[in-house]
Amino acid sequence: MKILFKMTSGILCVFGLLAVGCGKQETTAPTSTAADTQSLTTTAVDQMKETAGKAATDVKEAAGKISEEVVQQVQPLLDRAKALIAEKKYQDALDALQKVKALKLTPEQQKLLDDLMAQAKKLLSGEAAKAVGGLLEGKK
Repeated sequence: MKILFKMTSGILCVFGLLAVGCGKQETTAPTSTAADTQSLTTTAVDQMKETAGKAATDVKEAAGKISEEVVQQVQPLLDRAKALIAEKKYQDALDALQKVKALKLTPEQQKLLDDLMAQAKKLLSGEAAKAVGGLLEGKK
C-alpha cells in the first residue's frame, strides 16, 4: 500500500508539473499610464516647437540675405538709369528700367523704379513732341 500510495503521489506530481509547464503562457503588454503618455506628448510637442522656431529663424536669415543681395544688385541699375536720364538718353533709361522691373524689388526700390520710369516717359514724350514740332515748323 505504501508503494501504491507513493506511485500515485508520484504520478500526480508528474501530471501536476506537466499541467503547469505545458499551460498556455500569457504575455503581458507593457502598460503605460496617463502620466507617461502626457509626458511623452509634451516632450514631442516641445521638440516640434523648437524645430519650427529654428526653421523660422533660418528662413528669416535667408530672406534678409536675399534682400541685401537684391539691394546690392538693383541699386547700381537704378543709378545707371538716373545717369541715362541726366544724359537725355531717355529710351536707354527706359530699357534699363524694364530690366530692373523683372527683378524682385523692395518697396523703396519699386517706388524709385516707378518714379524713374514716369520721369523718363515724360521726358521722352516731351522730346518727341519737340522733334515733331520742329519738323512741322520746318515745312511751313
